[in-house]
Amino acid sequence: MRFQSYTLALLAAFGVLVCGSQTTPTGINTQAFYDLCKDNRVGSASAQDASRVCLAYIAGAIDTIRTVDTSRGNTFRSGICVPSSSKPNELSLVFLNWVDKNPQSLHTPAVSSLMKSLRDGYPCKS
Repeated sequence: MRFQSYTLALLAAFGVLVCGSQTTPTGINTQAFYDLCKDNRVGSASAQDASRVCLAYIAGAIDTIRTVDTSRGNTFRSGICVPSSSKPNELSLVFLNWVDKNPQSLHTPAVSSLMKSLRDGYPCKS
């Protein structure tokens, strides 16, 4: 059942990326992703779907960061060190707060803003 939920969330995310009006050549923009993640605070069924898409997108980004960072023995190339104890909602709040402080990023690709927010929120210790 959990697998189905994540599969549906990823398919929904793909639908947003392909069909959404707020896309860039590289995918969804920060404004659209911000709105999606902000919507998960409402509590309706559509808000639950938005929450799943938001958290699935963030989880995918973190998985990619960890994979790239640990490939070929190079660790922490991204400068992002999210503790394994971090909760998904915590990560979305880091992104939302970062965008609130950086409104100039609203028209840039969401993945770029997400990476910057995670780098600021979870920098690697030297």
